Amino acid sequence: MEKENQSGSHEIVAPEENVTSVAEPLEEEAARIVPEESSDEASRKPVSRVAAPKKKKSLVKRVFSVIGNLIFIALIAIAIFLASTMIFGERDPGGGVSIFGIRMYSVLTPSMVPTYPPGTLVVVKETPAAEIRPGDVISFSVAAEQAVLTHRVVEVRQRNTSITFVTKGDANEINDPNPVSSVSVFGVALFGIPFLGSLLDFLKNGIGVVLLIVVPMLLVIVVQLVKLIRYSKKTQ
Repeated sequence: MEKENQSGSHEIVAPEENVTSVAEPLEEEAARIVPEESSDEASRKPVSRVAAPKKKKSLVKRVFSVIGNLIFIALIAIAIFLASTMIFGERDPGGGVSIFGIRMYSVLTPSMVPTYPPGTLVVVKETPAAEIRPGDVISFSVAAEQAVLTHRVVEVRQRNTSITFVTKGDANEINDPNPVSSVSVFGVALFGIPFLGSLLDFLKNGIGVVLLIVVPMLLVIVVQLVKLIRYSKKTQ
């Protein structure tokens, strides 16, 4: 639009309506691109960022606590079982313990490596001689050594009513020098548990029973008392 000023000259002035019509759509577009956060959303974000790590840390702590308790209880149960067998089980000349037809022996030599390395607790089931086959691992007494050996049967010999076994250690290159009479066999090995054989030997004396039974039981009592004290403090 042209407008005449006082000096008589003409100048062009942009219409005000057109400027307004261009600015309004731009403002609306900017509002759609950058929405305003509500006060509720802004207040919730910092809380969630702080709380999440705490929950994760608490969960990990609980998992480790449960695992530790289970391991501790399992060790206590094993120690009590071994101590019970030492107290109530029958002893044989070889130093083994028998309870309910199950015998336990500690492996002292490496002749049965890798099946039963030294320190392994071998669990043996009393088995009739007629049921023993080549490949079975048997525990038998050796009168000359006053000990019990656990070796594998490689041959079964039967003459009339007499049964003898040719045995060999898995780590040995040759068979044992003397066949084993059936009356010397305690039974067939079912399985072995590493390291528990050494624990069984330790439990054969009174100090071992005190350290592995009495002391852990006292620790359990102390731990439970500490938990009760902490819980009572939290509830106050």
